[in-house]
Amino acid sequence: MTSAWRPELLSLPSCSTLPISTVNLDIATSPFLISDVLENKSFSTDAFSKDGKRKVALSENPLPWAPLKWANKTLVRPAERNVSFSNAIAHLRTCRQQERHSYLRTWALDSLPKFAASLPIAPALRLAGPLLQQANLWLGDGGLHSAVHFDDRDNLMLQLSGSKEVLLLPPTLLERLGYEPREERRFKSGPSLAAGPLSTTSPTGRTP
Repeated sequence: MTSAWRPELLSLPSCSTLPISTVNLDIATSPFLISDVLENKSFSTDAFSKDGKRKVALSENPLPWAPLKWANKTLVRPAERNVSFSNAIAHLRTCRQQERHSYLRTWALDSLPKFAASLPIAPALRLAGPLLQQANLWLGDGGLHSAVHFDDRDNLMLQLSGSKEVLLLPPTLLERLGYEPREERRFKSGPSLAAGPLSTTSPTGRTP
């Protein structure tokens, strides 16, 4: 499928970079990078110790991309396990040694108030203003890739630590991306983190 994209990928423009003082999200119509969108202070991993006892949903996947799209029109989502925030952080730091990939995805920041208060994101929150519907936290093990997908709303993505590569495809490629109804399943994990192989559940519905 990527061979069908290649000619247009080679000609894709890079995103422009704008200072936050010139950005108006109300009238934005195309992707761009924003400079000085974070407070002028470094993010400390000490913040992870805050709200450590609060429960979060940790996703586990056997391969380095998720969700998996099988050739038989099946979509398999990662397994999910409820663990404490501190245990999730500890697991993310070691799980790549256990031949499994884990991540914390779309977890509402307002459910981790002490942790959220320590993040240098005040300028971004002011920029979003009343447009903001929810601020979510994503944490990964550094080795996971998202499958090609589309979001149903606009995003303001902040990178607090590490690096992330994002490939934005133009609407002209939509018909070549292979979107079609798929039977949805989910991996099941063992009784403890990284214990045993992941198996799949019975179908849970249909998804594009």
